[in-house]
Amino acid sequence: MSLWTISLVTQILCLALVTGFVALRGVVAWRFKKGVDVEDGFCFVSLIFFDAYCILVLFYIFNNGTQPPSTLTPSQTTIVYKLFYTLTIIYVPMALLAKLTLLTILARLFILRRSQTLTVYLTITLTTIYYITILFIKIFICNPVSTFWTSPNNPHNPNCLSEGAVFLADAIMSVITDLAILLLPIGLMFPLRLGVVKKVKVGAMLGCGGLAVGFSIYRVVLVVGVGVGGLGDSQVYARILLSGNAEGGFGLICSCIPALHILVSRVKAKMRKGSRSRSSAIASGDGSGSGSGGKKRDRGVSSSGGTAAPIVITSSPEDVLHDPGGLLASCDDGDGDDNVYDQDGGEGRGEKNDSRDNREEGWV
Repeated sequence: MSLWTISLVTQILCLALVTGFVALRGVVAWRFKKGVDVEDGFCFVSLIFFDAYCILVLFYIFNNGTQPPSTLTPSQTTIVYKLFYTLTIIYVPMALLAKLTLLTILARLFILRRSQTLTVYLTITLTTIYYITILFIKIFICNPVSTFWTSPNNPHNPNCLSEGAVFLADAIMSVITDLAILLLPIGLMFPLRLGVVKKVKVGAMLGCGGLAVGFSIYRVVLVVGVGVGGLGDSQVYARILLSGNAEGGFGLICSCIPALHILVSRVKAKMRKGSRSRSSAIASGDGSGSGSGGKKRDRGVSSSGGTAAPIVITSSPEDVLHDPGGLLASCDDGDGDDNVYDQDGGEGRGEKNDSRDNREEGWV
């Protein structure tokens, strides 16, 4: 399959799938959560940049950007390199906002321990600082900027920074930030008093966005493989753009998984409620002819005079909706302890009230 076909199919799939997932996230935000959280805002704005990225890549490939530079006309060369310059800039806020979406979910879930809060916010701060820095480097990679497309295929242009160094640094930092997103939830899950299987489940759902590290590693290998002299090749640019598609799209889809969990939990809760209503109607019909025994059971009083234990639902649909992932609420072991964190010294005692408040709000 040609690079042109791969690029075209990739853009169509990205526009359809990623937009669809984020649209479902919007449905959850407006229909169920009754509002837009910070991470929702990051996700929606990132989608705007992502869709613009895909559309511009389509212009890139329709102007023969997937062909060798020697086959391009002068006008096509100018258009292709202008588009690539623009795309490298759009990629930065797209990737940053997608990663902030994943990190702010962690920031809202893990709020009980100061060490966890500081770790998450330190990661957010460093990621933001890096992407802002690389954004300005990419904007002013050449002086004047027009040198980027008027003098392509010149790795030793004195008016431009080294493309190889810029793209390699960008790819390496993408690997580091993706690894942080992948591994951070795993470390944050250890203090939780959940079963191993549930810890793995929640950690995987929260950290799956970090699996985009595979595409970042591919970009590192690509840049190192072609060397400084090969970065002026429009075909190499096309492959770099495809890795950006994969990284941004995968990150956005994974950031929508917690919201989809809310949607699935809501649907399941409605199904269970309907099933219980039908069962109650049948039971009330059967119990109407059972005499005083039926009335006693209806009042929750056993034949021995004791009171029947009420059914406690530890994770109601409303609790799940207040949790941005609906994960910790739905994965509680139900041991009756208000604190899902291990109690270790004064820190655990000081957090108990906060944990109870968070449980009432559906956070844990």
